Amino acid sequence: MVQKKWSEFLFEYPDSTDIMTLRRHERTGRPSGQEHFIEKLETLLNRPLKLKKPGRKKKNRYGFPRFALLKLSLFFLVQIK
Repeated sequence: MVQKKWSEFLFEYPDSTDIMTLRRHERTGRPSGQEHFIEKLETLLNRPLKLKKPGRKKKNRYGFPRFALLKLSLFFLVQIK
């Protein structure tokens, strides 16, 4: 979107695609920019900014978190010996 100096961009009237992009990012609250710029922001802020998949993470087929299954399996291995 902005491929020139910010001051030059501010003095020009944006075209319709620029306006739509600005409105979309304003609505979602996500930064607008190239991918490496957003990755740099994420590292500086230590916060995820990219769009992720919607919804909760899926559980495994047993309904337990992975680390709980590992603890259970280790527990039963010790009990068998």
